[in-house]
Amino acid sequence: MSENVIQINGPRSAIRIGAPGPQGIPGTGVSSVDWSAITGKPLTFTPDDHTHPILEVDGLTELLALKADGDAVDAQFASMAIDIAGKADLIHTHAIADTSGLQTALDGKAALSHTHTVSALTGLGSNVATFLGTALPSAVATFLATPSSANLAATISTTGSLGSFVLSDNPTFSTGIKLPDGTSSLPSIAWTSDNDGSGTGLYRSGTNRVGVSCNGNLTAQFLPGGMEFPSGNQINFGTSVLLNTASNVLSIRNGLNPQTIQIFGTYATAGTDYERLSIGYNGTAYVIQNEAGGTGVAREVVLNSTSALRFQFSGGTKCIIGSGSTQFYQAVSSTASIISSTWLRPGSYTVAGVPSAASAGAGAQIYVSNESGGACLAYSDGTNWKRVRDGVNIS
Repeated sequence: MSENVIQINGPRSAIRIGAPGPQGIPGTGVSSVDWSAITGKPLTFTPDDHTHPILEVDGLTELLALKADGDAVDAQFASMAIDIAGKADLIHTHAIADTSGLQTALDGKAALSHTHTVSALTGLGSNVATFLGTALPSAVATFLATPSSANLAATISTTGSLGSFVLSDNPTFSTGIKLPDGTSSLPSIAWTSDNDGSGTGLYRSGTNRVGVSCNGNLTAQFLPGGMEFPSGNQINFGTSVLLNTASNVLSIRNGLNPQTIQIFGTYATAGTDYERLSIGYNGTAYVIQNEAGGTGVAREVVLNSTSALRFQFSGGTKCIIGSGSTQFYQAVSSTASIISSTWLRPGSYTVAGVPSAASAGAGAQIYVSNESGGACLAYSDGTNWKRVRDGVNIS
């Protein structure tokens, strides 16, 4: 505490007395005062902790009148707690069985995803038939018809249960009906059952070409000169298969089953009267054979070269060698000529080089060029070669 200042502490407050100064308390300069000497002080002092009646607090009665009674509020909250405990959550579920009559009501309803037959929909069948048989064809006819083209008229046929379209009077289209070119995998014209991306239909395979595709592959195409099959493709004729097996090679085959080609000269009376040449395999050998049936004649089979007769099977009883200088040779040498149209020349051998007489068979003939006593003809008796002139074994 500052000098020249006296502080008096009382039960409720303190009094400071000090010398006058700028910040001091006017005083008398007395350094102390007795408590009993202080006049006008309260006889009693209210303690720090004390209470007041409600009426001593201004406005408190009015404020309390606006408030609920605490006991009543507690009772109400207790009642509410009991009520809330018996209630369901705001978000909750129920089993179907918990709702009276719900299962029965659901049993009488259709499934969310379901179908109907045409007969189950009143009037649908007749309406569709009317649309397809009359309304749609009429609309198409109107679309096709033009005021300047009288022959582009379309008539309606109601044949069949759903009717059909009939373009009458030979309708003409000046620019044709245009379709996209398409590809073998996505042909321009396809069928509903094959509309699965498998690539079966018709398309433009090239300039002035129409391709036929199956399963995405070109199997055949039409072109100005005819019909063409890609290499490796085949044509099935029943059990026989015709195909291009290599460049410039045409084959007919069917697994292990022998195949035959027949070339007819005549064919009549449902196949009973005919003449033909048969080329095939009989299971052991390849055969070229003339055949006939009914009134047909088994014609001769002739092999010609440059329009000249070289070999002819005649009447099934003889073979005719060609005329003029035609000759038959062994494949090894032209000097081993067997026969011509005017002479017969057996094979020529030396004594040391003759073939086996037993293998040649009795009656076979050869020419021995160095036989002792001079060259000669020899024949086989089935065991040895003997000179024709005297029957002696060659030596």
